[in-house]
Amino acid sequence: MFSGQGAQYHSMAEELYRTQPVFRSALERGDAVVRPLINASVVEEIYRTRDRALPFRRTLFTHPAILLIEWALAEYLGSLHQRPDAVLGYSLGELTSLVVSGSLSIEDALVLVVKKAELVEYLVAPGGMLAVLDAPDLMDRQPQCFRGLELAAVNFRNNFVVAGPSEAIQSAQTQLKALGVVNVALPVSHSFHSKEMKPIDVPMRHLLDQIVFRSPKIPVISATLGRVTEVAKDHFYRVTREPVRFARVLEDLEAEGSWLYVDLGPSGSMVTAVKYNLPPGSRSEFLALVTPFGQEQKNIDRYLDRVRH
Repeated sequence: MFSGQGAQYHSMAEELYRTQPVFRSALERGDAVVRPLINASVVEEIYRTRDRALPFRRTLFTHPAILLIEWALAEYLGSLHQRPDAVLGYSLGELTSLVVSGSLSIEDALVLVVKKAELVEYLVAPGGMLAVLDAPDLMDRQPQCFRGLELAAVNFRNNFVVAGPSEAIQSAQTQLKALGVVNVALPVSHSFHSKEMKPIDVPMRHLLDQIVFRSPKIPVISATLGRVTEVAKDHFYRVTREPVRFARVLEDLEAEGSWLYVDLGPSGSMVTAVKYNLPPGSRSEFLALVTPFGQEQKNIDRYLDRVRH
């Protein structure tokens, strides 16, 4: 599983970067693609500080940073002879899933993600996203809290995300706090998965027309669209523009049987969402490999012990 924008922080997977040549080499190869596009090193930006609380929000850096960390982790697991039965992407993480599935080259993916970040920075007004710990129908029960905002994601029964202009986000925070509803502003610079992204619609479609997508060699599951057999030209556009339906997708997966859900995102957020989506009696398991608490190698060793025994 690959998570999206908002999961990033400085010094992501630092232990692997310091100790694992395959992981480090993958990051540096990807960075060599990105560097001439933005005249800066994404890897240097990731590791320029160990202060994980320091804001890391600029889209031009965070978009390729998330993709690089997730892809490098998948490359490292591949060197350990680990191949997934399926890949599941969430928002920006859908791009990583397409790369790992063989549908898209890492070079094209990095160019695409950098160009998208540039379009967002140049054409879209700053905005925000807010995670709300309540049922999505709260938007109907308390509409005054969500004026100017749109539903961006439903992660599990009592967790949804809204997106919109910064002023509307701040107003929602104030009103929800007064109601005693827990909410958390995501570390993003813009309101993804909302109509605020409309200014990039035409240039994004033109850009996607220039990218070559192949048939995936590994089954692709989209947190927005569900199972994908062939990757359409507008796939990446849709999954970063339309609302994420992670809860519904997990329900469909669980109906098929049990899974081992492995979170290759940088924050472990996908595992949290899986945990709260599993129905009673589910035999599925879940593991996060990288979190803000470090100990990546220990987590990977635990994963390897699980799959080998």
